[in-house]
Amino acid sequence: FPVTIHKPKTLIKGSDLQVDSIIYFSIHNSDNTNSLWRTDGTADGTIKLFESAFVSALADRSTLFAFKNRVFFTGHDTINGDELWVTDGTVQGTKLFYDINKIPGKGSYVIEMTSFKDQLYFKADDGIHGYELWTSDGVSNTHLFVDLCPGWRSSLVDYGYGKHIIQFKDQLYFTGRRDSMSGIELYRTDGTDSGTKLFRDFNRIAYKSSYPRFNSVSDQFITFYVYDSSSSYVLLRTDGFHAGTYRIGDDKDYPIGLLISDFYKTLNNKTFFGICSQNSGCEFWMSNGYADGTKPIMDINSGFGNSITDQAIVYRNQIIFAAIHQTLGRELWITVGLS
Repeated sequence: FPVTIHKPKTLIKGSDLQVDSIIYFSIHNSDNTNSLWRTDGTADGTIKLFESAFVSALADRSTLFAFKNRVFFTGHDTINGDELWVTDGTVQGTKLFYDINKIPGKGSYVIEMTSFKDQLYFKADDGIHGYELWTSDGVSNTHLFVDLCPGWRSSLVDYGYGKHIIQFKDQLYFTGRRDSMSGIELYRTDGTDSGTKLFRDFNRIAYKSSYPRFNSVSDQFITFYVYDSSSSYVLLRTDGFHAGTYRIGDDKDYPIGLLISDFYKTLNNKTFFGICSQNSGCEFWMSNGYADGTKPIMDINSGFGNSITDQAIVYRNQIIFAAIHQTLGRELWITVGLS
């Protein structure tokens, strides 16, 4: 499948990354180990940097993330467990970056890394505060950013598919809860303690969660799913203001993210992502941030059949993607003249 590389973005799967002229990728081996490799496109320049016998290390949920000309990832050793590692592209420069969980053999299981205001942000569990939001300057200052749910209970609960941390405009949006009795809702921060607060409670039933999942982001809007008080998934958008936060699209059977480059693609101020709908199965959708502009680009596998797969790229102002057609099978498709 063809790949267009833009540094330093994630490629087809969450575990492929290019920094400058080096591509980093992880491999799940036949003996159930995971290894981290790098290549400059030559045989001599293709080198194994790291290997772990534990499948949690270098898994898709941990991803590889480029930050300040190095690559950060979740690595494992028997002394520290699953922790935050870093590589500069050499074997000697591949090492433990910071041991967040100090309990011997216990890891912090870092996931969902992103950069915001020249800082690295991620989820981690230090064994004391539960899963919370952490930050690092990538050099010497790595610390708990906020203990949103005080004590050992986690505020940033990982509930599977979708993204739960994303940057939009001058804010970092994330999902969390204040205490064990609160629901999991949408928060945001400007990078300060006083600027970290609840954005909106979408499920107003006491102790119930809306479980927000970010679906896509453009310069003008975010799309995301919530599980609302009517016990159904709905797709919403926000421009960062409450007046600009509202529902788009129709009722959805089960939301999914297109499993490429942070789950979505953007082109010409539109976002493209996967949705499973009650009427047309799982298809490739587009949104301009408004209800009448949120729709499938085409019902490729007509009826209730599913066409959506996990591969797509932006190439020459079009999106090329793999999809399953009811008679053609799995083939390569291209968007043409989308309005």
